[in-house]
Amino acid sequence: MPTGYTSAIYDGKPTSFRDFALLCARGMDALITMRDDPPDAPIPDSFEPSNSHAEKEQNALARVTALVRMTDEETQRSAREEYLENLARWESSSHEAKEIVGRYNDMLRQVRQWTPPTADHAGLKEMMVEQIESSIKHDGWVPGKPTESTSEDWRVATLELARKDIAYHALEWEKEKNRAQARTQWVRQLKGSLPGPAGEAADSG
Repeated sequence: MPTGYTSAIYDGKPTSFRDFALLCARGMDALITMRDDPPDAPIPDSFEPSNSHAEKEQNALARVTALVRMTDEETQRSAREEYLENLARWESSSHEAKEIVGRYNDMLRQVRQWTPPTADHAGLKEMMVEQIESSIKHDGWVPGKPTESTSEDWRVATLELARKDIAYHALEWEKEKNRAQARTQWVRQLKGSLPGPAGEAADSG
């Protein structure tokens, strides 16, 4: 049975070695983002890094600047708003968890009341009980009720988080640029080793 890479050969469609190699290359790490693209999508000669981490780094820098410039009144208001938002989310998740656990317990009661038709079915009942009890532990857990921070504690914690974001996204941005450079080099080396014009983009998979 042919795979997505060998179907053209299986069907007898004209397939050059270059086309086949470039099609299979989509399954490699350098071209992993093209795995789900149409087979005839051309493979680019170079790759640009995603600027997602660069943008997030800039957003975190702007956040630090804004936090440093905040007045005491603004800090207090922001701390209060964040607490109320966290409290609302906690109340919503607690209510949802209570409803879910209620449904689990209703089914668990029915399972425990069921009498297996034979001894060979006893293991099924045990498995059903285990599945529900495991789900109750996982889906019924709710984090502790949030507490309201002082405005100064909020400022310190928020600044620390923003600075961590800066460091993280700065590092990831450098990694992304290096990955794009490595992918570009890998593809150019591959194309240069295949029959056909050096550096020619594939017109078909």
